[in-house]
Amino acid sequence: LGSLRVSDIRKLMARMEQIMIINRYIERSGRASFIIPGAGQFINKEPLSGSLFLAAHLGVIGGTLAGAYFLLPQDLQFGNTDYLNESLTIINDRWNSHSFQDYLPSVSVLVGGSIVDMILRTISSRNAEKLAREKVKSGAVKPRLYFLREKGGFGFGMHMGMM
Repeated sequence: LGSLRVSDIRKLMARMEQIMIINRYIERSGRASFIIPGAGQFINKEPLSGSLFLAAHLGVIGGTLAGAYFLLPQDLQFGNTDYLNESLTIINDRWNSHSFQDYLPSVSVLVGGSIVDMILRTISSRNAEKLAREKVKSGAVKPRLYFLREKGGFGFGMHMGMM
């Protein structure tokens, strides 16, 4: 420690700050893909894999909702119940006339679809983090801090885009 100079400490601090910025970029990519599968891939300029993850996510959601709907008891489906024009009392009575066992297939599809969607989100997130690491390592992406002027005054902002 005695041989360290202020300039050495500044260099170390700058390097630590750069590492923190890179880690935030990687985390942001993963978080974006967990929230919306494919978003982290789009951030990392990988539109094909981003589109595939997004399409898979929409397919899982659409399939889950369609499967759950078609497994509802017949009298609750839109062809047999007019949810816009019938009274709430009639609609409520129809829903309450069924046991939990009648709803179990539909609920099972919803739970299964949710599990599949969480697995897809996790895979997409990990893939986005891996892409971000590769892009930073290859130099294709250089996350950096930049000076940001906001309405309320000046402040430091984080720029995570491509350079």
